[in-house]
Amino acid sequence: MKIMLLTFPILCPTQDVETHYQDQYFQNFVSTIERFGWSVDVYTGDTKLAMIEEEDFGEKSRIIRLPLSEGEGRLKADIYTYLPGYLKQIKDWVRNKDLKYNLIQSNHWYAGWLGRHLQQDWCIPHIHTPFDLGANQLSDPELNRYSPLARRIMEETRTLSSAYMIVAAHADEREVIWRKYGLRSLDVHVIPYGIDTKLFSAEGGPAADRARGKRIILADFGVKGGLHSLMEAVGQLLTERPALGKTIELWILGAPTTPALMEQNGQREQGDLLLRHKGLIRFLGTPTPAQMAEYYRAADIYFVPTAEDGLGIAALEAMACACPLVGLRSNQLRQLVLDGETGLLARPNADSALAQALERLLLNPSLRKRMGQRAAAWVQESFNLDVTGKLWQDLYREVLHRHEQAARLSRKQEIC
Repeated sequence: MKIMLLTFPILCPTQDVETHYQDQYFQNFVSTIERFGWSVDVYTGDTKLAMIEEEDFGEKSRIIRLPLSEGEGRLKADIYTYLPGYLKQIKDWVRNKDLKYNLIQSNHWYAGWLGRHLQQDWCIPHIHTPFDLGANQLSDPELNRYSPLARRIMEETRTLSSAYMIVAAHADEREVIWRKYGLRSLDVHVIPYGIDTKLFSAEGGPAADRARGKRIILADFGVKGGLHSLMEAVGQLLTERPALGKTIELWILGAPTTPALMEQNGQREQGDLLLRHKGLIRFLGTPTPAQMAEYYRAADIYFVPTAEDGLGIAALEAMACACPLVGLRSNQLRQLVLDGETGLLARPNADSALAQALERLLLNPSLRKRMGQRAAAWVQESFNLDVTGKLWQDLYREVLHRHEQAARLSRKQEIC
C-alpha cells in the first residue's frame, strides 16, 4: 500500500524553526506508518535544483524533490503563480514512472491545494492535515478580501470542505476548523503528533555538559516574540532576586552568536536583551535530534511560548525527556501541556506571571522532578509512535473502506 505525501516545499535545507520541526514530524510519521506495511513517496519543492532528484527516506519510502525557479520560490504570497506548474510536474512524473497510489495526503494549505486537484483528477482519497491554519493569524475581523491571508483562508476552506478526510493534531485545531471556517458538518479526526520516545526519553546517553551546579533554562531563538518574552521575564526575576544570576544559565538553540548577526536579521531589540544578560547565555547552534535529546535531559526548564510553528513537537520532545515546561497559556498549548502537572503555563503578555512561573520551578527541585516524571509518562502514554501509528493505520483502513464502498455503489448505479 502506497501513499503520496505532499509537503511542498518543506523538506529543504533551512534554519527556519517551523521547517525544522516539520521535518522532524515527517521523519517520525514515515518511520511509523512503514511499520504497518505502508510506503510513502514524499513530494517537495527545492529552489536549488535544476532537475528532479530522488532520495531514500526510511526503509521503503522516498523523497522526490522537484525544481522550482529562484524567482518563483522567493515569496509565499506569490505561490499561486507556480502551483499549477508544480502540479503539472507531479502529474508528469507519476505518469512517466507509472506510479500508483492508494491515498494522497497533504500537509499545510499549499500542499492541500495540490491534493484536492489530484483527488479530483485521479479519484483517489485525499487526506488533509493542516500543520497550521490561516484563521489563527486573524487579528481583525474586517479582513481585506484581496489580501494574501484572505486568499489563503479561501483556499483552505475549499481544501477542508473537499478533502475525503481531515485530520487535526489536537482538539483545539478541530474547533478552529468548525468555528472559524464555518465547517461544523465536517468529520474531523484528531491524531496527535507522534514522538520517538526511544530517542527522546529520560533514559539514554549522558546529558550534555552542564555549567557547574547551575539550573538551566532551555529556549529556542527562532520563535517569533517568544525569546523576547523570556528575556523580559528573566530580567524582572533577576531584578527581584539578583542572587539567581549566579545560579542559572540560559541555553539558546539556533541562535546567531554575535549581535551583528542579530542586527542583520532585523532582531536588534532581541539582541540588546541578549547582550544585557550575556553572562548567563550559552548559544547551542542547531543541534542534531540526538544532541537535542541530551540538551532536554540536561535542562531544568524548557521554555516554549506556543504550540504553533512546529513547537508542539518540541514541547513533547522536552517532556519525553522529563524536562518540565514553562509556556504562555493558549488553547493549543493546553492540549499538550498539563498545567500544574507537566509544566506551568503563564498568562500571555504578562512578564510578571512568566517570571513567577520560572521562579517557582527554579527554586523547587522536588517540583521540577515530579513534573518531569509526570511529563515523561504523559508523552509515553499518549504521544509515542506506536500509539499514533495505530491511529493512522485505523484511519487509512476506514478511508479505503469508505472509498471502495462508494465506488461499488457508483458502479451499481451505472449498471442500473
